[in-house]
Amino acid sequence: MLGFVFAGCVFLLLLQRLWRRLSDKALDGLPPGPSGWPWIGNLSILASPHRHQKMFDAGQRFGGILTINLGAVKQVWVTSHKYFQQALVDRVWEFAGRPHGFWVTDATTKLFPGILASGVDKTSRNVRRFTATALRSFGFGRTSLQNVILQESEDLHQEFRKHQGVPFNPRDQLAHAAANIIAFITLGRTFRQGDEGLQFVNETLTSGVKQVINSQRDKMFPFLRYVPMKSRKVFQESFKTGKSFLENIIREHIATHEVGQPRDFIDMWLDERQKGDSAEDDFALERLANVLVDIFSGGYETSTTTLQWLFAVLLHNPDIQEKIHEEIKSAIGDGIQIRLDHQEHLPYTHAVILETLRKYPPAPFAVPHLATEDTTLGPYRIPKGTRLMLHLYSIHHDPQLWERPEEFRPERFLTDDNKVKEPEYFVAFSGGRRTCIGEQLGRKELYLLFANIMRSFRVSLPPGADLPSLELMQGAVLYPRPFMIVLEER
Repeated sequence: MLGFVFAGCVFLLLLQRLWRRLSDKALDGLPPGPSGWPWIGNLSILASPHRHQKMFDAGQRFGGILTINLGAVKQVWVTSHKYFQQALVDRVWEFAGRPHGFWVTDATTKLFPGILASGVDKTSRNVRRFTATALRSFGFGRTSLQNVILQESEDLHQEFRKHQGVPFNPRDQLAHAAANIIAFITLGRTFRQGDEGLQFVNETLTSGVKQVINSQRDKMFPFLRYVPMKSRKVFQESFKTGKSFLENIIREHIATHEVGQPRDFIDMWLDERQKGDSAEDDFALERLANVLVDIFSGGYETSTTTLQWLFAVLLHNPDIQEKIHEEIKSAIGDGIQIRLDHQEHLPYTHAVILETLRKYPPAPFAVPHLATEDTTLGPYRIPKGTRLMLHLYSIHHDPQLWERPEEFRPERFLTDDNKVKEPEYFVAFSGGRRTCIGEQLGRKELYLLFANIMRSFRVSLPPGADLPSLELMQGAVLYPRPFMIVLEER
């Protein structure tokens, strides 16, 4: 019996070495990478509950760029800022593509992709440019972006006051606020608890985040696309329901639209369709629903998750909370609503937000890129069609860039004269021409919501409760594990 076991072990070892030799030969100029197993390649890294730490370790071993084998697919992973900069800035157009199947759910999405799945054609560039400009310059009539966020901030405080002194998990309230800010900008409305709109956000977008991971699985093993799977079916059904909800709102806008009098993003899109011969095709109504899904996807989870991490950080570091309260009191005063023009007077509060985004990046890797032509990164050959993955988590934990990166130190973002300074290797919103289109919205939202929460409340642990875990819940979004807080009005 022992002889059979020994022979089996030897056979597996020889098979693994043969696979490694064949894999090395197949690299043909691609970056080297960790050895894998026959058929599954390096699945053990991405399937690990500590996948981001394992990817960081592999990146350190192979110099910041490596090839990962996943079944039938080879991916090039970038874990250093040096190669990140080369790919997204120096060779921006060579890596501006998107892999097929990353965010595709139905025929309409294939024909009329939104922002995340769009390529580098003229139409995609026009739509992306328009969307980024519209979100950045939001201000319809007397309603500015700041006023929208501050109104939602006050509503959030009202919800928090209902739980004052009682342990509760703040995720639902934070998620509701984040969803309403995006909904008002894009749809011209906000949601109440139980609304169909909140169901769209909670179900469609949450299952969509999981589907990003599942798309990796289907790429690794193409035959799985034809195998019925519950997760895929749930996403497709919720996505269909969500798009139907958005399409109904679009129809309502068309019926009441007045050219040149935009109320929200949908009206701006309808106005854009009136410009030029190709505008109606570029800004097709079928594409609008997909763009709206992408805007919600990019802003909803990022803000909600980062605010949760901020609460967890404050519970672990009560001295940081005291510094924030003291800064607000001395620079702004008690009882004064914090606005955007106060930000330069609250550098420490701003630095705490940035350090949270660094240490706990809500999106641990950027949206996948695709080589649109044969090119190179450093000394390595990158063939056309290669999928490029950018591991932001590794860049944010690189000890060559950040002193003691495992520590939470807001001071790393402050200069000697107490000004906020972001190094170029702070990449929480990715980088290059395809940086997050909602970056400015996300930054303003996080600052206004968090600073005003700190103005009004003190965060503490429930009596007898343990500190929340800072272990990352692995996935396309790095969630904190659920925890309870107690809020006390200041």
